[in-house]
Amino acid sequence: MKVTREKNGFIRTVAGGDGFILTFTNVKTGKAITVPTNGSVTHTLAPKPPATGTTTFTLTGQNVFIYFPTDTGGARTILYTGKAVITNDANGKSTFQSASGTQRNLCDALA
Repeated sequence: MKVTREKNGFIRTVAGGDGFILTFTNVKTGKAITVPTNGSVTHTLAPKPPATGTTTFTLTGQNVFIYFPTDTGGARTILYTGKAVITNDANGKSTFQSASGTQRNLCDALA
């Protein structure tokens, strides 16, 4: 992980690696999906603490992002392959911004 403090006070982090093999299971049906997250890299740009503001996540490679019921668009678990941009406001609410590549809703796939 690399952390950089920018002149404007924002903190930029870059985290990457080999990824993980993740398994998601529908506990009611027993159906499971295993997905790799090969080559996943997360770029984060956040305001300097204790400032409040928007944090931007730029995901590249294969990444899984879990949205909660309070997030814009509601609860879902998405496998992004390519690039995805997601913001998180000061209250922790995540909002999908853009993507190039593919998106797979793992909740739908497990239904």
